[in-house]
Amino acid sequence: MCKISENSYNPILESSQDRYTIAVTDSGPGGLSVMAELVKRLEAASPFKKADVVFCNSQPPLTLEQRRTLPNSWFAKAFNSALESIHAKIHPDIILIACNTYSFLYGKTPFSQSSPVPVMGIIETGTDAAYDFLREFPESRIIIFGTPITVTSGVYKHRLAEKGIAEERIISQACPELHIRIESEGYDHPVTVKAVEECVSESLEKLKDTGTVFGASLNCTHYGYAADIFNRAFHNKGADPEALINPNSAMADAFISRSGTSRYTDAEIRARVIYMQEPPEVQMRTIGTLLERISPSVAKAFRDTEVIPDFFQCDIDDCGSGSAKAAADVRSRT
Repeated sequence: MCKISENSYNPILESSQDRYTIAVTDSGPGGLSVMAELVKRLEAASPFKKADVVFCNSQPPLTLEQRRTLPNSWFAKAFNSALESIHAKIHPDIILIACNTYSFLYGKTPFSQSSPVPVMGIIETGTDAAYDFLREFPESRIIIFGTPITVTSGVYKHRLAEKGIAEERIISQACPELHIRIESEGYDHPVTVKAVEECVSESLEKLKDTGTVFGASLNCTHYGYAADIFNRAFHNKGADPEALINPNSAMADAFISRSGTSRYTDAEIRARVIYMQEPPEVQMRTIGTLLERISPSVAKAFRDTEVIPDFFQCDIDDCGSGSAKAAADVRSRT
């Protein structure tokens, strides 16, 4: 397996190659914020003279009902298909999985067993960011917000426990469909705001003592777009976190820190965005505005999204849904 070790701080790429291609992938638009943070840093001081940063949306074109009901095994197979296409069509020197759910499912893909290029997952940097906070505040606790898949997996509790963090200091809070609301309605839509408020309220019930020093970590890349909404929801409950941790920027920092020692202030950085279908107008309007604040180059690439309908092949039958009956049931409801 060609994978960056969790504890490895050696350069992940050498600086002698003429041009590097960095693929960033997610199961939706959340990873665009990781890409924007990365391009911002590369344009300021790049380890490479020339670099192509390509965002590949690995979300299959599914209905909302299918996204709700298809099992993890189906999405693992779909993601494997996407990774194979990214390698074959983009020819990256490294792949950044800017998605907590896909970072967890990555280990269940055949690609992970024989990847020809390094692969870096955001769970690694999310764990490090949470650990740094808990180490700085020894009596504190942390709330891990994530999708049901991420939270149910227990991956953050497990990784933090391996670093010596007591389980009782970690509060896991799933936010069902919040990532879908951010995609389909916008990060500032009343429906999205209400979903954030409900997640925050549930997490504070688990915290119980709001006088405790605590941090909150947004462990779904989509949630970073709603960071201000999370902060406001906490404030309205009279419980402000000591820190609101966004692993998206931490992933960009981790990549740069492991990419050799050379720095070029005049590097040629090119950004591309690939979707399998046209991004919804609401994403262009809301997410595009936020990307503009971080990286105008990525915001422009998002406006100029390349739509490649057959970028990777995966329908319900091809990827398998766990059982023929499950696939039939999904089709009958859509």
